[in-house]
Amino acid sequence: MILSTTIRQNPPDHRGGYALESKTLTAEAATYDQAYADLTQQVPDGWSMLFVRQP
Repeated sequence: MILSTTIRQNPPDHRGGYALESKTLTAEAATYDQAYADLTQQVPDGWSMLFVRQP
């Protein structure tokens, strides 16, 4: 099972107007749950997953 996610930096506050960086992460594992767990461990502090998909 291969899963990908797009992650984005969390804004410092809710005023808006920030150029936030985004990245794509990928994980491969035997099951969906294992791949999802691998993805969540790759997300750095201060970032959030936007969505998860199967490529």
